[in-house]
Amino acid sequence: MLQGFDLSLTVDPRVGPLFEHLDLAIGDGEKVALVGRNGVGKTRLIRILAGLDSPSSGRVVLTQGSSVAYLPQDFARSFTGSLTELYDEVPFHALAKAATRVGLASHLLHQSYETLSFGEKMKGAIASLLAAEPTILLLDEPTNHLDIPAKEWLTDFLVECPESVVPVSYTHLTLPTTPYV
Repeated sequence: MLQGFDLSLTVDPRVGPLFEHLDLAIGDGEKVALVGRNGVGKTRLIRILAGLDSPSSGRVVLTQGSSVAYLPQDFARSFTGSLTELYDEVPFHALAKAATRVGLASHLLHQSYETLSFGEKMKGAIASLLAAEPTILLLDEPTNHLDIPAKEWLTDFLVECPESVVPVSYTHLTLPTTPYV
């Protein structure tokens, strides 16, 4: 479980807080969408939940046995190697197993990254996260640049996966979720 207690964030005191006094809890296997207009602090909040940024006040607690994997909005746009080279810190056997789970053909792990569709790149990115066997997936704008079949695949995958999932979006997602923002 991932919990946030009394989270507040002020980036520019002249503008005021992006959010304040936010409490949240993401339970095992829960799907929770973070939806809102651009500029309201969705990315900042998810980065705080991922442990990459600190709130102005409040705290984030990850229960024992839980682990978080974070996919940034603009992951690896340009790369000249293969998926195995891009995710070289991930043991190959774990990446290959996770690639199978997301429906990515194993030969694509060795294909030039530049020749992959954005949907295949997204599957590779998610496989690299799943290789670490996280309990919570934090995905910042995962549908950006995806065509309709890739969006449908992603929606189906996220609904069916056993991990807790927090996708961030500026538009409505078709996941059964509990919105916070």
